[in-house]
Amino acid sequence: MGLPVLFGWGKKGKQVGYIGIDKCPNCKHYVHLYLYEYASVFRLYFIPILKWNKKLYLVCSKCDAAWELNGEFKEELIEESLTSPPMETTTLLWNKVGKVIDENLDILMKKYPEDFISPMVETCIANLCDEISDIVSIRKMSLKYLEMILDEDKPR
Repeated sequence: MGLPVLFGWGKKGKQVGYIGIDKCPNCKHYVHLYLYEYASVFRLYFIPILKWNKKLYLVCSKCDAAWELNGEFKEELIEESLTSPPMETTTLLWNKVGKVIDENLDILMKKYPEDFISPMVETCIANLCDEISDIVSIRKMSLKYLEMILDEDKPR
């Protein structure tokens, strides 16, 4: 009597990267965005043997909307996923930047009514550089947080 051969095929998706916090074009919230790879898979005895038709998608953590990535934008997001801090670090930084901005926004808007964004980013860096040594991430997160605050299209 022979051993039965178990095989199957189907689609398989897995998270392959983390992009960071940005605005979801679908739900309009500022959320964590992830890279997912979906592929057709052939399995033998539950072991993936062959993958084909691989596609990369950007996925929203809130509404689960997904967008297939192609071309130059795909390469840019792959690079960003390689350089982005992990989700836990990003969330911590987002919350710290938010606290600094909430405490100083009104003061800086009155002091610099024409352009308060640059002084606000510098304030975030000055307040957080002792805790977080990555000044580039503080600057990037500060700009993204200010974008969220000033966004007229976000859900209320």
